Amino acid sequence: MSFRTVFIFIFLTIGLQLSAQTAKASIYQDSIRTMVKKASESPELTLKNSDSLLALAKTDKKYNTYAALLLAKGTAYSFLGKNTEALKHQMRAHFLFDSINDITGKALSLMYISFSHTHLKNDKKAKEYLLQTLSIADKDNSELLTSVYANLGYASIELGDLYKGIEYLEKSLIHYKKTDNFTAIALVHHGMGMAYKRLKKDTLAEKYLHSAFEYQKKTCLLYTSPSPRD
Repeated sequence: MSFRTVFIFIFLTIGLQLSAQTAKASIYQDSIRTMVKKASESPELTLKNSDSLLALAKTDKKYNTYAALLLAKGTAYSFLGKNTEALKHQMRAHFLFDSINDITGKALSLMYISFSHTHLKNDKKAKEYLLQTLSIADKDNSELLTSVYANLGYASIELGDLYKGIEYLEKSLIHYKKTDNFTAIALVHHGMGMAYKRLKKDTLAEKYLHSAFEYQKKTCLLYTSPSPRD
């Protein structure tokens, strides 16, 4: 798994169980994430069924569902390596969520748009959309905010803003430690270690890279080079 995109997968697949938001908002967010997660697991099947499901949601005027299905379809394309097509569907979802004033849906769609830009190696755009997500997200939504901070940390480091990247990663680390999320902690420490290495702070770099390795041993996590994408 590439360090470049790994926080995306953490957000898709690992529940942090830290959210203090309202039960209704939490259930709604989880329902969208479940739909997106299924798309990541079975992208071909998702694309096969998407048009009929979208047509049904449109007929029933279930616009929230329609937008969520667009996000799921975008995720399916992303997991097939078709990130430009993924971005198109995520932008449509965002436009629809925005038009019906669905803040939760809008925040999530902005998050997934940033993921596509990350896949496309457009870190400046990814960071812009992450900052938009941060500006509208429910401040009690620890699950979403933690993923935003982690991905902002990565994007900032890739853009050369190393100290800011470390600051964002430290914010995400507070939440990941509360849940003993060893996969996420390993990745955050790895990112911090690489940032300190670029800053030529060798003692700190060695400390965090060693810690990342120790946490990594508790998981099945492997770091690999990212594959070229469209």
